[in-house]
Amino acid sequence: MKLGGSVTAAPSGRRAVPPLLVASLLIGTMLNPINSSLIATALTPIGRALHVSSAQTAWLVACLYLVAAVAQPLMGRLADLFGPRRVFQFGLSVALLGGVIGGLAPSLPWLIVSRMLIGLGTSAGYPCAITLLRRHAEQSGQPTPPTTLAAITVANQITAIVGPTLGGLLVGSVGWRAVFLINVPVTLLGLGLAFMKLPRDGRPAAFRTLGRSLDLPGVGLFSVALTSLMLFLMQLHPAPLYGWLGLSVVSFAALYAVERRTPAAFLDVRMLAGNRPLLLTYLRQALTALITYSIFYGLPQWLQEARSFTPTQTGLVLLPTSAVSIVCALLVARLPQLRLHGLLVIGAALQVVCMVLYAAVPQVASLWLLIGVSLLLGIPWGLTNFANQQTLYAQAPREGAGSAAGLFRTFNYLGSIASSSVIGFTFRPSATTAGFQSLTWVLVATSVLTLLVTLLRDPVVAVPHDSPA
Repeated sequence: MKLGGSVTAAPSGRRAVPPLLVASLLIGTMLNPINSSLIATALTPIGRALHVSSAQTAWLVACLYLVAAVAQPLMGRLADLFGPRRVFQFGLSVALLGGVIGGLAPSLPWLIVSRMLIGLGTSAGYPCAITLLRRHAEQSGQPTPPTTLAAITVANQITAIVGPTLGGLLVGSVGWRAVFLINVPVTLLGLGLAFMKLPRDGRPAAFRTLGRSLDLPGVGLFSVALTSLMLFLMQLHPAPLYGWLGLSVVSFAALYAVERRTPAAFLDVRMLAGNRPLLLTYLRQALTALITYSIFYGLPQWLQEARSFTPTQTGLVLLPTSAVSIVCALLVARLPQLRLHGLLVIGAALQVVCMVLYAAVPQVASLWLLIGVSLLLGIPWGLTNFANQQTLYAQAPREGAGSAAGLFRTFNYLGSIASSSVIGFTFRPSATTAGFQSLTWVLVATSVLTLLVTLLRDPVVAVPHDSPA
């Protein structure tokens, strides 16, 4: 199998994407989720070293979420206008700069600048990867193998999960600055692979028309609307700040009014309004993220505070979910003909069962039940994460694949931030057994809603869908 520009036949009869091209895309897409979780174990050492409170260091987490949620569709839009290779390399360069600044930062404000740059730069990876894969499929005359998208799904799952563990090792062995400096060698490797292996872009849009092509009013309204919504979700506990919600509603209404009259809109609301399947995919992703992060962050708190589990024991309870979901995603990717709607329905139904079982856990108080549910939960999460990404890939418009992929990640961020609000609300004043039961019943309702949304059948029923016209 050659590693250059030529494409070799995969065992399934499809043509494989060159391995070094895949490696470059994996590095780009992994940087965002791993930086989201890598900082977790460094917050306390940073607070001690810089003499700041935990409330202040929490902004190192929040600022990356806020920037990345807005920047994902923005980077996708830039990829559509100027070419995914250029934007991919630009994003890695910005993340490299952020890593250097974080490694040398003398104060918390400089660390916040670093995290904002890392959030901006790493936001280019996923939308550019989706756009590059679509273009590779068109140029090669063959659809992208599902295993390639499965590799991206699995890589993102693994990096998000191992982030806190890796961060702990870096902080313990090198110091907290290592969680910033680790971006330097990784981005340099990504830039080298991108320079050698990513296909060159065509002629970009003229920079003098950037303001008109990028739709700056749309970008501004979207940024205000989304940032105010996320600030509202982040501060539901102890008292909601409804002013942020009001600003978000007004900004979204203004965004809709402006974008529906803009020819080259940043957020093509007319396309979205006419593409119900894509809207349902975004909603499924947000609901799935809410459930996923509520379990990954809520369950450990309850186990350690109410059940007196050690961190190691807690990690072992969660490990089967991650392992099974990864194996499940890789296995279904090798099926000769994938029926995505069937995978989504099975995944959503099993997720309902798992949430009901979690609701029963405090009554049974059995470690083996916890491990059993953890094993079972890996199946729907593996199916759902893989099928959602495949469905997005099939549904995204050919000329706006980058923007659509970026918005997909934005909905994922909304779900993850909503989960922190749900945990904060149900765990008042601490992670008691009663609080965990309240959390699980919220997740039961959310999983039922996810199933109902999934049953609204869309026309994308199989892969491949992206064969060239």
